[in-house]
Amino acid sequence: MILKFRRDRKKNPAQDFDRKGNLTPFRRSSILNHMVNLNRRLDDTFSALADPTRRAILARLALGETTVSELARPFPISLPAISRHLRVLEESRLLRRRKVGREHRCTLETAALREASGWIDGYRRFWSARLDSLERYLRERAGAPVPHPSPARREHPPVRSPNRRMKRRKP
Repeated sequence: MILKFRRDRKKNPAQDFDRKGNLTPFRRSSILNHMVNLNRRLDDTFSALADPTRRAILARLALGETTVSELARPFPISLPAISRHLRVLEESRLLRRRKVGREHRCTLETAALREASGWIDGYRRFWSARLDSLERYLRERAGAPVPHPSPARREHPPVRSPNRRMKRRKP
């Protein structure tokens, strides 16, 4: 079990300890995985994209603006179920819904997708740089000649690890 100081009780530090003087652990529900919860908007975006129906709705919206009834037509689920999917997409900023007369028209919003793509690209650069370093190390250790980076594998710019300071790659 991981023990941490209780930061929510700053006024009385004695409450960090139980009757026997042992450090009081956080309740399981209060331990947060900070890697996952860094950005609530990203969580909402990836949560919305996790459902295949919502991904299909976004694929249809990529073709252009459409009505809710047109979006619902290819799916074997009820209109209220489609509305719930659209509400999730709207809350995660992936679509915009507007009312025109009696119709609800939906449009794809790309800002949240760009934000998620940027987050993924950051990790792609980070792990690509780390794997390139590992490859060079293993080749040097095996005594094999280290190939020069091809145009596709040029030296990467400094990479910022999500939880560390800036690091520069060694040539």
